[in-house]
Amino acid sequence: MPMGGTKRPKLYERGESSRAGDRAEVRIPGSCVVGQRPAEDVFVTDISARGCKIRLVSIGVTKAEPVVLRLGSEAPINGRLKWIKQASVGVAFDHPLGESVLERVSALRAAATVIPLKRARLGEP
Repeated sequence: MPMGGTKRPKLYERGESSRAGDRAEVRIPGSCVVGQRPAEDVFVTDISARGCKIRLVSIGVTKAEPVVLRLGSEAPINGRLKWIKQASVGVAFDHPLGESVLERVSALRAAATVIPLKRARLGEP
């Protein structure tokens, strides 16, 4: 057991896929706490019952750090950083999401951040 007497959740063994199950491409806004850092806004860019990929701006994060992810009005989702690449991180959830939770969070959508501009015709202001 690690120091502190708490058992660390199982991270996947080499060769065992943490990406098991279908990953759905999404753009879900949320917030995330990594380790002891303050919460920050994130976007989940794909998700399955066992994990997700998020975009965040924290620097200096390391694999296996604890993560608390909040999406919409769902209960906090606990996990661990599994991999880090540029501004994206992979999170392995401590417990798989139930089908109903996965459906609800997958239905969350980010507000449009691109506003279409109306092009003026030649000769119009």
